[in-house]
Amino acid sequence: MNNEKKKLNVRAFLVIISLLFLIALPITGLLLHESSEQEVDINPHTLFMLHIGMGILFLVTVISHITINRRPLGRYIKTQISGGKLISREALIAVSLFIIVVALIIILAH
Repeated sequence: MNNEKKKLNVRAFLVIISLLFLIALPITGLLLHESSEQEVDINPHTLFMLHIGMGILFLVTVISHITINRRPLGRYIKTQISGGKLISREALIAVSLFIIVVALIIILAH
């Protein structure tokens, strides 16, 4: 049997931890909202700090993931630009959908 320890796959680690933080953010956000509306067993300040901490850690892991993947990302961008495409159809649709959803939420909030 091979007794050598495998190196940690940093890319996989960052993807998994980012996903966990991404899942935790809406959960803590909903709990925080519920704690302001009604009595919840958890202290609202604790929920607030947990939510902020998860958000910061999510940003750190995503930025780390982008930093580690800067070469493949740079090659992709160069290929897109040299092919005459600055932005892919999928990215354009995603950004458009994001803007529409944010605008609708802002409009409905008033």
